[in-house]
Amino acid sequence: FVQQWPPTTCRFRKKCFKPRPLQIFTIHGLWPSNYSSPTKPSSCTGSEFKELPPRLRPKLKISWPNVESSNDTKVWEHEWDKHGT
Repeated sequence: FVQQWPPTTCRFRKKCFKPRPLQIFTIHGLWPSNYSSPTKPSSCTGSEFKELPPRLRPKLKISWPNVESSNDTKVWEHEWDKHGT
């Protein structure tokens, strides 16, 4: 679990969807933790990303927005496919 400060993310990446990024820490991504192998697991085969339950979406749009584009689902799907399967 990694957090980001959207104003800094936008300044260094120089591309943001929201003209005035959120002024709160948000989730940046998911990575395995407490893993002792030098090659961290990623892009594993497993369950595919599925549509999120409707009651979860509004909470994730605040705590885990895609600050680089308007497509929040795209970042959630990427993190699941890369690190959550």
